[in-house]
Amino acid sequence: MDDYDSDDLEFEIAPNPFATAGLESIEAIISHAAEDRITSKKNHQTTDDEHINQDVTPTVEELERFLCSIVSKVKPKSKEVPAFTWLRGGLRRLIVILTFQFVDFKVMRHDSLRIKVMFQTLLNDGRITKEPSRVVQWIGVILVRRLITAILEDAIDNGSTNWDKTLQKALSLLLISALSCRSGDIMTSTMDTQKLPFLCYDDITIKLVGGDGLEHLQADVLIRNEKKRKHDPKKNRTVRLHCLTESRDNVMCPIKMLIASAMRLGAINGRTIEEVLGAIRRRQDKTLQWADGRGDSPVLCAFHNQTNAVVTDKAAEVRQVINTIHTTSLKAGFCAAVTPHDMRRGAAKDAAHSKHIATGLATSAVAAELGQSAHSLNAGITAAYVGARNEDSRTKRVNAGFDDPFGINVTDTAYKRMKMTKVEMNKLYADMGTNTSSANERRKARRRHEAAQEKAWRERQGGQKLPRQQQTPDQADHGNAGVQNAPQPSAIGAAHSDHTTQSAAENIIDLIGNVEGAKENEETAQTILFTETECPMELSQELSTLGTEFVDYLTHINLIKHGVTTQKEVDIIIGKYTGNSRDDPAPFPHKCPRYKA
Repeated sequence: MDDYDSDDLEFEIAPNPFATAGLESIEAIISHAAEDRITSKKNHQTTDDEHINQDVTPTVEELERFLCSIVSKVKPKSKEVPAFTWLRGGLRRLIVILTFQFVDFKVMRHDSLRIKVMFQTLLNDGRITKEPSRVVQWIGVILVRRLITAILEDAIDNGSTNWDKTLQKALSLLLISALSCRSGDIMTSTMDTQKLPFLCYDDITIKLVGGDGLEHLQADVLIRNEKKRKHDPKKNRTVRLHCLTESRDNVMCPIKMLIASAMRLGAINGRTIEEVLGAIRRRQDKTLQWADGRGDSPVLCAFHNQTNAVVTDKAAEVRQVINTIHTTSLKAGFCAAVTPHDMRRGAAKDAAHSKHIATGLATSAVAAELGQSAHSLNAGITAAYVGARNEDSRTKRVNAGFDDPFGINVTDTAYKRMKMTKVEMNKLYADMGTNTSSANERRKARRRHEAAQEKAWRERQGGQKLPRQQQTPDQADHGNAGVQNAPQPSAIGAAHSDHTTQSAAENIIDLIGNVEGAKENEETAQTILFTETECPMELSQELSTLGTEFVDYLTHINLIKHGVTTQKEVDIIIGKYTGNSRDDPAPFPHKCPRYKA
C-alpha cells in the first residue's frame, strides 16, 4: 500500500462573501494613514511615528486610535457621520477577534473607562451620532392590505411583465406579515450557512379541517431559520394560519396566495383549485401534497433580471423584498419610507391591541400544572412542553383591523415618477459631476436623483393625514377607471390545450418581439426609469369574488406586458411563462390613457 500523506490533499477555499465590503472606507484609511497617525498621536500628547508588528499583541491605546481614525473615513448612507451603535458594534467584534488571535490581549476596567470617555468625546464633537438612521414605522394589517392591493391592481390595470413575479411579490409581503417574522427568517442572506436557509414547501403543512371546502384549509408553517434559533431545531417556531373566508379578504389570505403561486410554478399538481381540493379530499390525512421533488424548493423565489422570470430553484434574497416594499409603498401612497421589518412591528402592535384572550401560550398556570418553577417558565422549558400554538391569531388581527391614528400617513394619490428626456438626463449628469462614459456611474446618478425625488414627494404629501379606516380597498375613494376594461383570463376551469415547445416559443416571440441582438438605447432606458402609472386602491371584481374563483383567476392569468428583447433572452424564457396551471401567454391589451372612445 502506498504511503498516504494528508498534506498532499488540496481543498478548495470558499470565496469570501465580504471581500469587497467597506472597500471605499478601507482605501480611504490606507491613503490617510500617515495623517491619521499624527492626529491620533496628538490625542495622546506625542507625535512619534510607531510601526506595529502584526505578531505583537495590540494595546487598547492602539485600539482607541484606530476607532478615532475610522469614524472620519466611512460614509454612512443616511447620516453625515457614523452611528454610535455602528462604532460600538465594531468595537465589540474587534475585542472578540483580538481575544481569539492573541492569548494575552485583555481589556481591563481602566481600559473600559477610557474607551467610554472616548465614545463620549466623539459624540460631543459630533463625529458620531445617536440619531436614528430612519424613522421606524408600524405597518399593520390595514396598511398591508393597501400594499397587496396596489401590487395586484397595478398588474391588472397597467400590465405585468410576468404574473408569476407579481404573485411572488405579494406573497413575500403577506408571509412576513402573517408569520410576524423577519424577512431573513424565510429568505436568504449573505451570512447564511445552513443547508436550506429559507422557507421551503416541506416547511408548510396544509390540510382540510372541519370541512372539505377551500375555506376549511389550515396551515402550519415551520420557521427553521429564525434569528438566534436557526442552529437549534428544538427552538423552531410553528405558526398556525387559517384560510380567510370573506371575499373582501382574498388579497390578505396567505394560504390562497401561496396555493395560487405554487400551482403556477409547478409545486402543486393540478390545473384548477377544485382539482387540488379533490386530491386533498381523497387522502386519509386530508393534507396537501407538494409535487414530487419540490419539497425542498423555496417558497419565495429569486427573479431573473433580464427576463423577469421566476427562478424556481433559487431562493429570494432579503434585498428582493426590500425593493418590493419600497416600490410598492410609493404606488400605495405611503408618505414615509418603509422596510419589511416595519411589518413585523405592525404585527406586534396589532397583537398588542387585540381584545381577544390569547390561548396556547406557556403561562404561570401551565408551569404550576407541571410543577415547574418560574425559572423553567422564563427559560422556555414550559413552552417546550406546551408545543406549538394552535390559535390562529392572524385571522383575529385581520378582522380587528386596528388603526393607529398617529401611524404612518398615506395619501390618496400614488407617487408618479418624473419623465425625463435624454437632454435633461445629460444636464443632470453634468450637474452631478457624473462620468458619463461609465454606465455604472450613470446608473448611480439616476438612483440618487430618483431617491431625492421620492423624498421630496413624501415630504410634500406628509402633511395630508387620511383616516385609514376609510382607505380599505372596499371603501377607498379612488378612481378606478380602466378596471372595467381590465384584461380577463380565459374561462375558469376551461380545458387546458396542450401545446408544444415550438408553438409556445412562437407565441412568446410574437409577444415580446424577435429582434436578433437588439439593444435598448439609452434614451429608452431613461424614459422607462422616470415613468410610472398610478395604481387604484379599489378592489376589482376579479379580486373580490368567491375564494375558489379568486384562486383560479390568479393561477390562470398569463397576460404579458412585453417589450423588444433579444433572441437569446427569448430562448431563456421558453417554458418559463408556460405550463402548469397558467394559460397560454397572451399580450396585455395596452390602452393609451389619452384615448377617448
